[in-house]
Amino acid sequence: GIGPEMTAVVTVNPDFAEAEVDARQINLTPYELFQPEKRAFFLDGANQFAFASGIAGIFIPFYSRTVGLVDGDPVRIDAGAKVIGQSGPWSIAALGVRAGDSPVSDPTNLFASRVTYDVDDHLRIGTLVTDGDPTGRTRNVFEGADAIWRTATLMGDKNLNVSAWAARSTGDSVRGDHTGFGTYIDYPNDLWRWVISANQFGDALDPALGFLPRPGTRQYDVYLGYFPRPQDDAWRWVHQFFYESEWEQTDDLHGNTESRKVTLTPFNILTDNGTHLEAHWAPRYERLSEPFAITDKVTLPIGEYNFDRYHLQAESPTAGAWQIGAQLEAGGFYDGTLTQIVPYVRWTSRDGRWHADFDNETDQVRLREGTFTQQLLQLRASYAMNADIALSTFLQYDTTSRRLGSNAQWRWIVAPGREVYVILNHNVDVPVSQITAARLPQDNSLTIKLQWNFYL
Repeated sequence: GIGPEMTAVVTVNPDFAEAEVDARQINLTPYELFQPEKRAFFLDGANQFAFASGIAGIFIPFYSRTVGLVDGDPVRIDAGAKVIGQSGPWSIAALGVRAGDSPVSDPTNLFASRVTYDVDDHLRIGTLVTDGDPTGRTRNVFEGADAIWRTATLMGDKNLNVSAWAARSTGDSVRGDHTGFGTYIDYPNDLWRWVISANQFGDALDPALGFLPRPGTRQYDVYLGYFPRPQDDAWRWVHQFFYESEWEQTDDLHGNTESRKVTLTPFNILTDNGTHLEAHWAPRYERLSEPFAITDKVTLPIGEYNFDRYHLQAESPTAGAWQIGAQLEAGGFYDGTLTQIVPYVRWTSRDGRWHADFDNETDQVRLREGTFTQQLLQLRASYAMNADIALSTFLQYDTTSRRLGSNAQWRWIVAPGREVYVILNHNVDVPVSQITAARLPQDNSLTIKLQWNFYL
């Protein structure tokens, strides 16, 4: 603590062993998928680096997971320092990291800073600056400014959020438009909710420490939801209806549409006991400007594709020991069909000591270019011996990598701020075509970690 509301954190050669391994994902799109941050050093105060509103799924100017990775491979962190906190209307967050050398670069210095100022109870303005390229290959600086205005007293008791942002990147990136900007309006209330957003990302906008899967695009989103609570006796078992419609479109910078999705939800209910039932229809359009290798053996050609997707979902109440749910999505997919089945089961013992989650995703794809099935299975289980000692495990297998991975963690809280971890990671290749073949271990590690806080 360096002040009443200011904290400084320093780390040297951290291992992050206690962070849970990433949950694997099936990617049937040409774009990078998002993975959440799980390392405590970066999670602490992460909300103070948040930029603008309504862009989290499409643009994150500072994405801390880029720190410690080069081309998907882990790189050690030699040292890092962070300052986070507030001083009156000011909020300050700054992070500096020295990343170790990698196969493609020497050690690299990375920096991110976020400063915001509360003009009044409704308006906050801020800046975000990042400096450095995690790969060490280029020189890169990102600069952004944003403003967020919120009220809970519109027309007396209604909520309204408005946000705008603008940014640019400089450095050694390619020629083109290095700027970006956008706006977001959200009316989030109990009976009605509507959202309008529009964002443009230059084809040369390059936040090297950020997440931007689709540069060189204009992205639009219009959402309208109506959520009545039934008063008729025949519908008293329904807690709330959710009638929704959404239009999402992505164009290139010349105005040519790359993607369009319209989602219409005529049936979506939450019952009084917590049961959730939903059905929606989503006509889609995709334009591929270059071939898309959806698997190693199947590549979709350049062209325009129109198809309809249908979605059914059912979930049991969350209050009991068991929760069971499933999603079924079927219909067209580019020039063929895709059937996606996602069931899950949750269980918690009566005393709360045992907990288990099982998730499964099966995607059956039939295209003119080929047919394939991808499957992902994940099992999480935990047992709390008492308030201080707990064991957790995470098993996952997918048919793309054909690898069974396990992460087991034993945690003992000796005293507040003093913890012992024992972490075992084990990964084994399981070739489905050779089910009787010897399993080939790929990654094995055992870590014993002591975490001790000293109070002066």
